Amino acid sequence: MQKINDMTKGAPFNLYVRFSIPMILSNVFYQLYILVDGIVASRLIGLNAFAAISAAGFFYLFILEAVMGFSQGAGIRFAQLYGAKRYDEARNSTAISIMLAFLIGAFLSILCFFITIPVLTAMNTPKEIIKGSVTYLYCMFAGLIPTFLYKIVSSIFFGMGDSKTPLVALILGSIIDTVFTIVLVLVTPLGVAAIGISTILSQLVACMYLFLHMFRNKEMRLSRGYFRIRFTAVSELLGISLPICARNAVSALGGVVIQYVVNGYGVAFIAGVAAAKRLYIILFIIADAMEPAIGTFIAQNFGARKFIRVKDGMQTAKRIMLISSISIMVLMFVIGQWFLSLMIGNDAEIAMVSKVALGQLRVCLLFLPMLYLLILYRSGLQGMGKTTTTLVSGIIEGGLRIVAIFLLPLFLGKIGVYITEVIAWPVCAVQLFFAYSVAYRQELQAKII
Repeated sequence: MQKINDMTKGAPFNLYVRFSIPMILSNVFYQLYILVDGIVASRLIGLNAFAAISAAGFFYLFILEAVMGFSQGAGIRFAQLYGAKRYDEARNSTAISIMLAFLIGAFLSILCFFITIPVLTAMNTPKEIIKGSVTYLYCMFAGLIPTFLYKIVSSIFFGMGDSKTPLVALILGSIIDTVFTIVLVLVTPLGVAAIGISTILSQLVACMYLFLHMFRNKEMRLSRGYFRIRFTAVSELLGISLPICARNAVSALGGVVIQYVVNGYGVAFIAGVAAAKRLYIILFIIADAMEPAIGTFIAQNFGARKFIRVKDGMQTAKRIMLISSISIMVLMFVIGQWFLSLMIGNDAEIAMVSKVALGQLRVCLLFLPMLYLLILYRSGLQGMGKTTTTLVSGIIEGGLRIVAIFLLPLFLGKIGVYITEVIAWPVCAVQLFFAYSVAYRQELQAKII
């Protein structure tokens, strides 16, 4: 199997940089088309359209995050097998992941068509935007299969240490999404449906590109023989993936409950919170790049039983995460308001939207270093396959957010909503630090024995 980026050799910092730069570029392009979607929705269609997409976002994210946990698990298992030089098993694990992604995507697409309206109604979605939210979600759920397959194959490339191929796929998809969103909104009466259709089309093209690249590469090509069900392989894959799926689902459930409360404050508040969250891609740009880099590094070296490199890799990653989070925090305090005005404008009629967005953004910035540490230790645990431990952090995070969203606004008003978004970050960061320390010592002692 071709050694695209063998992380069991070389300086950790250099490996992180080589892996993360394409990921950062990916995040930049992703941010661009997220901004374009937001600008098109708010300025070309209307504030209600922007709020409709935002109100629908947490339900879609709840579904997507759960299955993204499966793709993360697939990438981790592949990286462990790759680091251990068990290449045939790695290919078989990839094939099984693809089959499961197809089946899960088909099942959820059908299920979500039936539950979308009841869920949005239960989430207290305002009447003036619920129709747009339903339309947007129907479009997005129709494309779950290509979306899931895209996530799975991207994770496999990450597990092999290749972040460049997914970058090209994302750039291609971003261009298609941006162009089709603008064209469809300007020349058709589709409204919010145009944004959903463009997003799914971009995911489909990116997915096709990754599959084409995989099957044209003789070192990665999956022959029919690899698509056999081996129950041991399925058990190992699900043993890593299911706890991540559960953790993501519980954490995302907290977001759904928050959205329920946010919806009660009206369209302007919904739009303001959503505008701030669309800038999270900028805040998390290094963390989102480092998370798969750390997970792949730890997984490959854990699979190779190189525990000294695991320790060195975590120490290097911690320095990167702290320096980058503090730098982003300072920068966005200075220019964050400008980014928000770019997205939603400066008109007097949306002054409330701008005020809410800026308040949400600044509270998030204050806690940003804790989130980066949370991601650091969570990635380390996942790389070692200790995903059940990370499930505990997901339960803590989801539980704290649910409790906080009902209590804090009673005492702090709308500021309590802002704090709810970040309240679990320091708690989970501490919990994951101790969990990682214990897990590492146990694995090191087991190797010595």
